[in-house]
Amino acid sequence: MPLYLNRRERFSLLRSFDRGGTALAKEPVEATTMLQMALAFLVVGLIAALLGFTTIAGASIAIAKFLAGLFLVLFLVFLIIGLTAARKVID
Repeated sequence: MPLYLNRRERFSLLRSFDRGGTALAKEPVEATTMLQMALAFLVVGLIAALLGFTTIAGASIAIAKFLAGLFLVLFLVFLIIGLTAARKVID
C-alpha cells in the first residue's frame, strides 16, 4: 500500500467502511464491465455491418453474444448459490 493516498483514494477508502468500522461490500465491477464490453462489441459489429465489413461485423457480434451469454450464465449460477445460502442461513 502506498504511503500517500490522493484525495479520491482516501475518500474511497473511508467510504468502504460504515460508522462502526465494519467493511461494507463493494459493488460488482466485473459484471458491469462485462456488459459494457458486450455492448461495445455489439455497437462495433452494427457499425461494421452498416459500412459493409461483414467479417468484422460477424466477429464482433459473435463476441458480443458470447459475453452476454457468459454474463447470463454467471448471473444465474451466482443467483442460485445466493438463494441456497440465504435459505440455509434463514433455516
